[in-house]
Amino acid sequence: MKNIKINAVLFILLTLFFWVFIFATLIAAAAEDEGTLGNCPIWMLFARLFYILRFPTHTLLWEFINGVTFLPALMLNGLFYAFITERIISFLRNKRLRA
Repeated sequence: MKNIKINAVLFILLTLFFWVFIFATLIAAAAEDEGTLGNCPIWMLFARLFYILRFPTHTLLWEFINGVTFLPALMLNGLFYAFITERIISFLRNKRLRA
């Protein structure tokens, strides 16, 4: 079996990036729901991206999400996306080094 090493620094940086990005999209989605978003296309894009970035916890486990678990579930999504992105980057980096 192959030993798979995770780049911890990249994973932490990606986690922080996704947490900030998910929080910004959450704020944009909340502003859109309240009707205070305005006409800025970037913030409108962020509001739409929230519905993608809330996957998988909020999409699959919505019955179990309440006020206490809403933000921790979003943080778990950030970890999920950071892990997937780190694996893709590591795969592409290893593929390029072997070629």
